[in-house]
Amino acid sequence: GGQFEGLALGISGDTSPNLLWRIQNGELPTAHTPSIIWLLIGTNDFGNTWCSAEVVVIGILRVVEELRLRLPDSTIVVNGLLPRTFNRNGYVARGRKRGMIRRASPAMPSLWDDIEAVNDELKRYCQNHEKVEYFETKVFFKDASVDEEHLKIDKKLMSDFLHPTAKGYKLWGEDMNTTLSKLIPQR
Repeated sequence: GGQFEGLALGISGDTSPNLLWRIQNGELPTAHTPSIIWLLIGTNDFGNTWCSAEVVVIGILRVVEELRLRLPDSTIVVNGLLPRTFNRNGYVARGRKRGMIRRASPAMPSLWDDIEAVNDELKRYCQNHEKVEYFETKVFFKDASVDEEHLKIDKKLMSDFLHPTAKGYKLWGEDMNTTLSKLIPQR
């Protein structure tokens, strides 16, 4: 038991369209109305299906709208996309920009500009809608104050530069608890 009770419903490798389908087809628990729904979806829309930032935003917001429709008394916390990179040293902005064609180099793209664009749109949406909050954490960076070219994921917190380690989950969870403490009245 932690400070808050929760139910994790995530599926590894999931995408926004898959989640939306499950919500619309009976896989959303209806036994009780949660006070908070914490939503993190979208990174696999980039990494598994290579969607554009615009399509990722549309998918996430469609999920949010479906949740708002089905659970109008719940507050939805939209977790900004976590950093990820294909760069073997953890730099988020290094690699070719998406859309650039390089015949001589099979380098993987940098997704950072797209992740930031998605997070900016999610934040804007949340600011303009009731009962929808935006959450973003910077705990996974070695030093979040450096310029973008030197922004690097801490390997101790995300060893594959995509999935948090136990230590990464702990720090992220502490960050989440701070937000939850503001949203849920303490007994």
